Amino acid sequence: MLRSYRLSIVLMLAGGLSVSATGCASSLLNTEMLKPSNLKPSIMDGHGTEQRVVGLFTDAIEENNEAAFRRIVSTRFEQKAMRSPDAFKDLEILNLPKTKLEVVESKELGNNRLEAVAKEEKEGTKYQFIIVKDDVKNRWVVDDIMLRQQKKGTRATKSSVEVMDLLLTIREFLKTWETADRSAVLQAVNSELRGPLEKLPEPWLQQMIAQISAECESGMARRPEAQMNESDAVVKMPSKNGFMLLKVARQDDKWLVSDLEIRKRKSDDHPGSVLRQARAMNAVTDFLAAYQEDNQERLQKLTEEKFFKNAISVGDLT
Repeated sequence: MLRSYRLSIVLMLAGGLSVSATGCASSLLNTEMLKPSNLKPSIMDGHGTEQRVVGLFTDAIEENNEAAFRRIVSTRFEQKAMRSPDAFKDLEILNLPKTKLEVVESKELGNNRLEAVAKEEKEGTKYQFIIVKDDVKNRWVVDDIMLRQQKKGTRATKSSVEVMDLLLTIREFLKTWETADRSAVLQAVNSELRGPLEKLPEPWLQQMIAQISAECESGMARRPEAQMNESDAVVKMPSKNGFMLLKVARQDDKWLVSDLEIRKRKSDDHPGSVLRQARAMNAVTDFLAAYQEDNQERLQKLTEEKFFKNAISVGDLT
């Protein structure tokens, strides 16, 4: 009997403990649940899942291993922050952690999302990670790291994904602008700037594009200075004779340039921003058209009251 009992135990173990009670078709132990990608962090001791993900993330950066890095970040992270061939190298701008971190705090955000705080062992610097269960990759990965931004004595927390998305948008815009392709340029700016640019005669638009392109230089968007919030950003970059300022705004869940301007170091005389120039040139063309048509109503709207009353309304426009 003793041997028979032991034999039964061995058979049960060999069968993966797939013993079923009467009326129950499921096994006592489902091995599928033991896969790391399916384990819920809430049942892991010492923030196990979060620690594993953060460790793989920092290891990939320290080893300069792009393939490993792409495996441990989310599909969203790759699509928004790593959509260019040089994106992995550009991550240096973010000053992401390269040393070993210890997860000291974690909380569930719902919908398979976690927020974890990890700390450097030596310096004590803390980093805030957003970790998600990626539906495409079917595992827990880093979806974002929140960065601290210093501005006028106050601190703000910014998404590393949004910072990289902004940087790549600026580079893509500069390449598009230098092509001088009217359709492509108009698609790369937001509606506030697109309207005035669309009204410009082609020679005027091409001249404006050429003036800005003449100040661009290779690599100028490598390390831009950016101040950003959720809805807009101002980016400053060096140019050939000074610097370029770009105003960027969120529209339809993506960054689009809303204005740009060149400032020269050795001159206070500059034509102003592209938006301001476009509006001024459109005002001139609208005035000339109304003047040629002797459209008094239109002219009144396009001129100052004193100028219209003392000159336009009493003059002979024929």
